[in-house]
Amino acid sequence: MQIMAWKCEATGKIFESKVKYQSHLRKLARERALQRKVEAFKKERTEFFAGMRSTCCNASQIEEFVKANWDKFYQNAISNYIWGDKRGQFKNQPTLTSIKIKLHWNDAVYNSHCAPIGKKTNWGGRDKEEPTSYPGWTGDIEYQTSEYISGLGSEMWNGTGIGTASGGYASNFYYGLELFALDWPAMVVAREKAKVFKVLNNDSRKVEEIVDEEFA
Repeated sequence: MQIMAWKCEATGKIFESKVKYQSHLRKLARERALQRKVEAFKKERTEFFAGMRSTCCNASQIEEFVKANWDKFYQNAISNYIWGDKRGQFKNQPTLTSIKIKLHWNDAVYNSHCAPIGKKTNWGGRDKEEPTSYPGWTGDIEYQTSEYISGLGSEMWNGTGIGTASGGYASNFYYGLELFALDWPAMVVAREKAKVFKVLNNDSRKVEEIVDEEFA
């Protein structure tokens, strides 16, 4: 008695039915196509937000960037649900009605909640092998959308370099902010230029005030 079987070279699975084997191959092809789509999206997203960090020089410019590219941040929130460990139901994209970011320099931005891209968080300094802080900016972000959708609060900013700490939603979104100098080269350069300007011109203003004026 002759027994026919089909083996999938990719997974090693063996099928006695040709119909089931072909169905398996079609499912495998769909999964591969989705994975290619996911990887392409993640690559584009990484490059896009890297461009933001390499061009924005102060809080006002970040605000304007978010306003001009609100759809990208919304897509970021959705992708963290669809392709991450979470699942959510999303309606039509809400409108960003207002946003305000406040930042000030901090020599030690703790990496308990967030960390520079590619670095590890270190809650309470429990990992003695890892730093407990990095230089950068702390402050807060407050924004309002035309409607509330769960997940927009923190998922919106994941992987962008705009790190949100504690916060939540009342009538609007409000979070503490943590931006690390390692992630924001344009802001670092702007601050260094402002420091030189301050010395050369004997300017009594704070460095951040000079940055805000020069790069408004």
